[in-house]
Amino acid sequence: MNDKNGLVLPINYNLWPAKSQTILMAFVQASEGDILTLCPVVNDFKVAEFFDLIVPAANTSLACDLVIMGKLRAGFPATALYSGLDAASNDESIRLCLAMPDSERQRLVADLDYLQKNTSTVTAFKVLRGTFLPKYSDAARWRRKFVRRWQEFRLVSLIAAVKAQPDRFPQYLGVKAAIEAIEQNLKKNLKPEAVVEPANEESVIKISASAKRRGGISIERSETLELRRNLAKQLKDQKQTDAESEKLLNGSDADLLELAMRLFPARR
Repeated sequence: MNDKNGLVLPINYNLWPAKSQTILMAFVQASEGDILTLCPVVNDFKVAEFFDLIVPAANTSLACDLVIMGKLRAGFPATALYSGLDAASNDESIRLCLAMPDSERQRLVADLDYLQKNTSTVTAFKVLRGTFLPKYSDAARWRRKFVRRWQEFRLVSLIAAVKAQPDRFPQYLGVKAAIEAIEQNLKKNLKPEAVVEPANEESVIKISASAKRRGGISIERSETLELRRNLAKQLKDQKQTDAESEKLLNGSDADLLELAMRLFPARR
C-alpha cells in the first residue's frame, strides 16, 4: 500500500490556528501525488459524532484512543504534516506512528471507508462509530469551533504550498492574484453570518461547499472568480469531468487551490 495511507501522523503545527489549544493528529485516508486526503484525529470519545470512526486503545498499535473524524476529510498538501517525518526522528511517538503494521493501516482505511458509505440502522454499526450530538451540548459547540479551525488549517496549508512553488502554475491561471485576495480576506477574519452559529455540523459542511460562501472563511472576489473560470477551462481542455473535480471547482477557496495543484502536478 502507499507509504502513508492508513497512518496517523502529527500535523504541521506551524500552520494550525494559534488560537486553538486542541491537540490533534491526521489520518491519511488516501494520497495522490503531493495531495493527501486527511481526516483530523483526536482522542476524546465524548466529541465523537456519527461519521467518526472510534478506535479504542486496545485495538491500535499506538496504544491510545482515536477518534477519526471522517466527515471532515479533505485534500491537503503533504506539507500539512509534520516536516520531521522525512528525517530519522528521536521521538518515540513518531517512530510508533510510522511503524504501524500494514494490516492495521489497511483495516483503518477499510473501516473508515465503510463508515462513510453506510448510514442505515442495519449497516451502520458494523464498525465502532460515534453518535449524533445534541445541538446545544458542549461537545457540539466544541465541534463547531473545531470545524472552522480545520477549514482554516486546510486553507493556510494550501496557500503555503502554492506560494512555495511559484513556477508550478502557468501565469494565465491567475493563481498569484487569487492567493493575494484570499490572504487579504483571511487576515480580516471575515465571518459570514450564516457560519457564526450553524445548526449542526452538516450545515457547516454544506456551507463549505457553497459557491457563494467560500469555505466559511471568505466571500467570492473577482480574483478568485477569475481563477475559477480558468480552472473550468483547464478541466475542459484536459477532459476531466469527474464528480470530484466538479465538486472542487464549485467549492471553497481551498477547493480551488487543491484543484489547481491536482491539474498542475509538481515537477519531478
